[in-house]
Amino acid sequence: MDCVAQHLALFSRFGYEPPVSGEAEYISQYINNVDSTIGWARFQEIVQGLRARRVLQGSRTLFFVPKALHIYLWKQFWNNYGRRFDFNSVFSSMPESLHSWFMSMFKYADGTASEHVIRDILKPDGVLAAKENIQSQKGIKFISILAEAHPTAVLRFLEEALESWTDDDFLAFREARQSAVWALEKIAVWPALTVRALILLSRFAANENSNYSNNSTGTLIGLFRIGPEMAVTEASPQERLPALIKLLSSHADAKRLLGLKAAAAALDSHGGGFRIIGPEYQGLRERAALWRPETYGEWWQAKLLYLQSLVSETAKWPFHMRGQAASALLDAVKQQVLTPPCTELAFEILDGLCHDISLPSRELNRFFLYWRQYDVGKEQAEIVKKLLRTERGYLGRSIERRFRRYVVDVDWSEWGEDFRQKLGRSRSRSKELVSALATRAARNKQDFDEIIPLLAEDAYAPALTYFGECLATKDAARFFLQCLISQAAETRNFGCLYGYLRHLSVTQADLHREIILDCLNDADRAWLGVALALRFDYDDTIFVKCLEALESGWVTPLSFGMLRYGRSLSRVPTERIGLLFRMIGARQDMDSKCLLVEMLDDVPFNDESPFSGPMSFPVEIDTSTNMTTGGTTPGS
Repeated sequence: MDCVAQHLALFSRFGYEPPVSGEAEYISQYINNVDSTIGWARFQEIVQGLRARRVLQGSRTLFFVPKALHIYLWKQFWNNYGRRFDFNSVFSSMPESLHSWFMSMFKYADGTASEHVIRDILKPDGVLAAKENIQSQKGIKFISILAEAHPTAVLRFLEEALESWTDDDFLAFREARQSAVWALEKIAVWPALTVRALILLSRFAANENSNYSNNSTGTLIGLFRIGPEMAVTEASPQERLPALIKLLSSHADAKRLLGLKAAAAALDSHGGGFRIIGPEYQGLRERAALWRPETYGEWWQAKLLYLQSLVSETAKWPFHMRGQAASALLDAVKQQVLTPPCTELAFEILDGLCHDISLPSRELNRFFLYWRQYDVGKEQAEIVKKLLRTERGYLGRSIERRFRRYVVDVDWSEWGEDFRQKLGRSRSRSKELVSALATRAARNKQDFDEIIPLLAEDAYAPALTYFGECLATKDAARFFLQCLISQAAETRNFGCLYGYLRHLSVTQADLHREIILDCLNDADRAWLGVALALRFDYDDTIFVKCLEALESGWVTPLSFGMLRYGRSLSRVPTERIGLLFRMIGARQDMDSKCLLVEMLDDVPFNDESPFSGPMSFPVEIDTSTNMTTGGTTPGS
């Protein structure tokens, strides 16, 4: 009975009843080769006895209960029968359906008589060494299992096997790639192997081809986190640091960028988020004692060490990487400026970044805005005050910097008073600052010329319209009007011009109307005329001009999308809406058809409807086309 039980224990489970009884027949034949007195009949008798005693459970597929007994029997097999075990011969003769159940038990191989088998499997010329075997689902999964029992041997095997791989080889490794990542993640748990595992994992991450959160990149970055059990490793931050330095000092840009991501994870002060539990539990080992700082001082010193390394290594980077390094350094300052040992260094970094032309000013402005809104305690208030003094020094008297800070880069959290009141924040001086900038620009043509290029920024700036309105109040001679029109036509960003015209619509309505009509009479500027016209009160003459521009092909139907907002459709006469809908419906492109459907959906077809009678719109919708993706719907 012991012989049969120990051979059955080689498999985490096995098929016994039809249609999977062939697995039991194979095991019976293998046992008969070892002990000829145990044939198929005797084998069945023993199995049924084990089932009666509830040692084997299951219906068609059987497995041992409890698990501890199963592991004990597996170890006994290797002690009693494993000395001349030929893995290649047994594995090749075994039914393929038993392969995964056979391999899964090797996670318990640590300290057993099976070590000679594992050494043979992991030889440089062993059964798994070929590239096609490593890239196969079965092969790499077996390697991942063996990593739990013999991490050192598996890491050495992978280093030797992957040493000759090119970047293209790593990119082509797709099907079973995640098992390789999991294997290296398990190996990285152990301090003596952590750096080597991280370096090998970085080769996968530098040639990433999957978008899972726990892909090679996500796993690599997670292993650099600093905090109580935030990283799945027993290695301290100091022990992991050489791997980060190797990434940051690499000559390959992809690895440098990985180094920035790893450093960001290490310096993150917002908490470790979540991680997947698992790698700390391996085979028969006790749960890994993942790194935990014993004191806050130890934790903070680790952060300081990584911040110093980030500064020193990125200082050696070539100019084309300087912008990304500067952004990473600014984020590191944001995360660590309140950490006591890091505060002084953080301010030194920030002073340098304020003079670094490779760092986009928008990032600096958002950094300072964050601290203006940050709620701090008494012990941190002085640090925040020093940050705001640094901001004032950075802005200085430069109108270009001040315009970016208070007009281009401002957002609703600073600009919207209603929003600020809901959050319980103090009143903002943003509008007064924007008005002062408009006054300065109106008084000095050189200052105005300096900010003209900034009016073309892509981002939506809520303060830009207000700036244009304030500029119009200071520009009685309309000196800047034509310049704003030309700028809007060239850059297709008319926020400032719109604000300027808002003032004219109240103070000089005729001039306001003339400007829009001039745009609508120009084929190149008709789009601007439509965009502006639909943002002001309805004017029938202007709207007819907009329709003529559409009919002439100067503008597209999408230019009329503004009518969908603010009940604009309700202010347009019925006959004009009907004409617009017919003109859009006559278009054959899908964008126009979609717009028409959306606009019809906005019309209240009830007593408040702008339509006094039945109207028809000749729209042909091709039902064989998927309007979302542009593809063909199956079966249509």
